[in-house]
Formats: sequence, C-alpha cells, structure tokens
Amino acid sequence: MRDITRHRATLFGEAGADFHMNAVLIEGWLKKWTPAASLAKQDEYCWNVEAPLVALQELPRRLFMHSDWSTYPLSRDGVEHPDWQNHFDDGVAVPWNKTKADA
Repeated sequence: MRDITRHRATLFGEAGADFHMNAVLIEGWLKKWTPAASLAKQDEYCWNVEAPLVALQELPRRLFMHSDWSTYPLSRDGVEHPDWQNHFDDGVAVPWNKTKADA
C-alpha cells in the first residue's frame, strides 16, 4: 500500500538557467497530480504545494527549498526526511542540501 500522506513543499522556480522551463515543469507536474497535489500559494518564483511523497519525488532536488511552511525535505524542527538523500537529481543545478559525504 502506498503512503498517501501529503507533505508541504516550497518549490523555487528560478533555480537553474531558464525560469520559464522550471515554471512549465512545475505547472505540468501540478496538472498531472491534481487532485492528489494542490497549489497552496504562488508568487513570482515560488510555489507552495501539498502532495504525497510519490508525487514530490518526480520533481528534481534543485526545485526544493526550505521554508517555514514546508515539511519536506525538512520537517519544521529541521529533521531531514529519510527519503531526501535518494531524491531525484536531474544534474541541472547543485542541490541546496549537500550530503554528509560532500561536507
């Protein structure tokens, strides 16, 4: 049985060379995953979304950022979600969270 717990994530669309392509990626992802995923708030470069982990794992690491609102990849008390280390990285940008091996 799949975990359908919804996590909150803040996506930052300016990370990378082409903001427009990131916006298209996020909007297409939302369209694919609605109603399981929902948009809570959007501004020029950020999208606050709620979605099951299986949906969030389709987005590359470079789009995720920590915020007071988000619960993935970090919980509100700063604990990293155990699946974050295996989260998809498309190689377009360096993930914001280095692994312990990189430190």
